[in-house]
Amino acid sequence: MIEIWHASWWGFNIIPTVLLGCIVVYWLLTIAGAVSPDSINIDVETDSGDVDVDGSSGGGAPFHGILVFFNLADTLNVNSLNWNFGDGAGSASYSTSHVYDYVPAGNNFFVSLVYCSEPSCCLTAQDTVGVYEVIAGFDILDAVTQLPDTAHCPPAVLLFSNTSTGGTNWQWSYDDGIFYNGYEAAPQPFDNSTEQPYIVTVTQIITHDIGCSDTLSKQFVIYGKPAVTLSNDTLICRGASLNLYAGGGSSVLWQPGTNLSDTVSYIVSLQPDSSICYHAVVTDSIGCRNSDSVIVWVQQVPSLSHSNDTIIIIGEYVQLCAVSDQGNISFVWSPDEYISCTGCPCPLARPLEDITYQIAIQDSMKCFTVYGTVFIQVEESYSLDLPVVFTPNGDGANDRVYVRGWGIKQLLEFSIYNRWGERVYYSDDLYEGWDGTFKGKAQDMDTYTYYVEVLTFANRIMSKKGNITLLR
Repeated sequence: MIEIWHASWWGFNIIPTVLLGCIVVYWLLTIAGAVSPDSINIDVETDSGDVDVDGSSGGGAPFHGILVFFNLADTLNVNSLNWNFGDGAGSASYSTSHVYDYVPAGNNFFVSLVYCSEPSCCLTAQDTVGVYEVIAGFDILDAVTQLPDTAHCPPAVLLFSNTSTGGTNWQWSYDDGIFYNGYEAAPQPFDNSTEQPYIVTVTQIITHDIGCSDTLSKQFVIYGKPAVTLSNDTLICRGASLNLYAGGGSSVLWQPGTNLSDTVSYIVSLQPDSSICYHAVVTDSIGCRNSDSVIVWVQQVPSLSHSNDTIIIIGEYVQLCAVSDQGNISFVWSPDEYISCTGCPCPLARPLEDITYQIAIQDSMKCFTVYGTVFIQVEESYSLDLPVVFTPNGDGANDRVYVRGWGIKQLLEFSIYNRWGERVYYSDDLYEGWDGTFKGKAQDMDTYTYYVEVLTFANRIMSKKGNITLLR
């Protein structure tokens, strides 16, 4: 808008009396001299309507002119007059108007009025008319390219470059209904998670301290993201091939391109060596992008480590173990003779003859089966023995006396006698042992006689007699 502001008439009494539109000014001039000393009222006012300056007038000016009215209210004894509007134009009418269609340097036009009672008796009055140009204006720019942008793919960060003139205060608003103050609006992020575009309206309100204002609204479009469809996550065995499918947009780009037959086709084949995540970026005809990802899990060949070959004496136990670098592995030991379990990783084996165990492990996807073998050599060796001293004193060391030897299949008899021939202990349990008591009473330190009889794995009976000393 262009608004009118006034200073004072030189040498005269100036009284503003009415305010219309932006500014309406009335002057009361007291005139002396050749003209009669009566009071003369001269009205100078603008039209009360707003003036649109966003555009150009018919003459190509950058803004529409503002219409200013000049009126000599009291014409008593005034026979002629001449207005000089300060821009090279003038008028001889008592009531006239003029359009100021540009803003002068310093914002002021110097206006004068020459009025006469007769040609030789004239007076001159002068004043300044201030014209202010308050024009809202801004450009919408891409924050990255700094180029004008009124339609953008999401996500977008936009700048609003202030090109307004004549303002002293600025407000910005978006579709959120919140007003932001400042000459420059902060960069704003805009996103659109839907497939449909939406329009954002940005409004700039510019005001001047004298009360003039202008408003400008511009719109820009945030396009929707193209729909994208993609194969589901999948798991394959290493060495196997598969196809991946993508849909949406007008073009696609697969990333990374590792192991892919093509990176720009909607259907691609691959044979990955390891698990990998692929991103399919689809682009529509506008240039907007959307993406999704698919994970291809690749089942690797499980590693297998197991017990080494070993040698045992017949009747001994040996623990076999198999381990893998993967979880959810199944274990199968075969054959099932002399072994505590066939489906566990670490069974106990007690073979009575040379034997080779096979261990087979399989991954959870049943892609691969890995085999290994453990050979156990069984030596036949038979013996029967007892210690000569034991100390059942409760210290946890040597508190019981046991029958020991190689190749013992079964204890048939273990008897202990005191010096009077009374049997103070009997058992056929190889793992029980005597604790030095009889009928719940600790026996004296002394030398006792034992008799042992066992059945070997060769199905032969072995026996032994001897003495053992009890110490505390």
